[in-house]
Amino acid sequence: MWDVNSMKLLQINDTLKNTPLSKEEKHIIYSISWHPVDMKIALVGAHGYLMIFDCLKNKMLGSI
Repeated sequence: MWDVNSMKLLQINDTLKNTPLSKEEKHIIYSISWHPVDMKIALVGAHGYLMIFDCLKNKMLGSI
């Protein structure tokens, strides 16, 4: 996660942690969408998974 005002890295999140793809080498994200109010993002990766991620808790909420 980046702070766009300062352009500093805030944290690194492993979006595939605890998923069947956690041992894969490539973690390509094709699409990302921010929630307008909550600090959550939805990601779609190269392997077809849709993941919901809580940025504040540094935790994946679910994937399909």
